[in-house]
Amino acid sequence: MAEVRIGDNIQTADIHGKLDFAPVTTLPHSVGNSETAKFLTLTLESGKAVRLTPGHLMPTCGGIVLPASELVVGDCLLTVDGKETLFEVSSSATDYGIYTAVTQHTFIVANGIVASPFSIENV
Repeated sequence: MAEVRIGDNIQTADIHGKLDFAPVTTLPHSVGNSETAKFLTLTLESGKAVRLTPGHLMPTCGGIVLPASELVVGDCLLTVDGKETLFEVSSSATDYGIYTAVTQHTFIVANGIVASPFSIENV
């Protein structure tokens, strides 16, 4: 995410996981930012993983959007390969680097996992 610029085409999705591409319209956090936050890593059974803040919004296979901190092992998440099961939720210490990209579409794809570009702290 740190390398993405306004105008870049990135992979996006809708609430059902239908994939598309759209240009980035906004980068809410400055490039090379030094914002700190606590992070979670969500790992799926396939090995796909994404690192995000606990308040980051994630669409589930059932069409419900939840903060990452409310997801539990066994939940179904949308990916570029369809629906996959959450295998592990691990937390890490506070770290630097909060990045996201906003497009005209509702969700973006990060490391093959469909996610909202927003968190509950920024909605």
